[in-house]
Amino acid sequence: MTTSHVLWLGLFLAVTSGLLLAPLYPTWKEWRHPQDMTALAFPLLPAARGPAPVERVWLTADTPLHQEVEAAHSMVVMPGSHFKKLMAPSILFGIDRPIQNRDSDAMARPSPIEALPQAIHWGANGWRIAGDCRIPAAHQLAGSLVITGHLWIGSDCLIQGDIKVHGDVSVGARTVVSGALISDACIDLQEASAVHGPLLCAGNLTLGDMVVLGQVGKPTSVCADNIFVLGTAMAHGTVHARRTGQLA
Repeated sequence: MTTSHVLWLGLFLAVTSGLLLAPLYPTWKEWRHPQDMTALAFPLLPAARGPAPVERVWLTADTPLHQEVEAAHSMVVMPGSHFKKLMAPSILFGIDRPIQNRDSDAMARPSPIEALPQAIHWGANGWRIAGDCRIPAAHQLAGSLVITGHLWIGSDCLIQGDIKVHGDVSVGARTVVSGALISDACIDLQEASAVHGPLLCAGNLTLGDMVVLGQVGKPTSVCADNIFVLGTAMAHGTVHARRTGQLA
């Protein structure tokens, strides 16, 4: 091979190498001297939303059953109505004006319970009872309860804590539970009783006349297999009947 051939071959290899490496120069430069130290900011796209709920909804016995019904302000459920899941700041059953919430801080203080039979300390400020439990009328209990049997709470009581029960629960008239109420069976709330926290029921939930669930400005969740409203009642937040809900 002559000298000229070697020179032309070297020139060809140099040009070819330059053309192949030129596109990689910006990457090599950024690697040696980084300039973009922050991640690219991608604008967040707004989540797709359905139509805004109407301000006020009325359900009657003639309203077709829907899986979900939502109102931005309030919902009125009239006698004979059936429902599945209702969502509104105020859900009124059988009435078109709110029921006065029972304020536990303003209640006349019932007699404090000194001790519960078979109760042992549970957690920081709670009690656990193996078996059934009865709380007599006009008594106050501060602390949470875990009960493996059934629970009966008398009328005009104040329970300042959460309640978890494996069996049935009966809450007497005008009694207030300031926390959550959970049962693995059925719950019966009698006239003018109130539960401020979440209410979860694995069986039937029965609401007597003038029952209040949740508080104004503090929405809660109510869920049960079947929900039966026997008179007027009011809830704030979500009321979900997994099988069926009805207002007598």
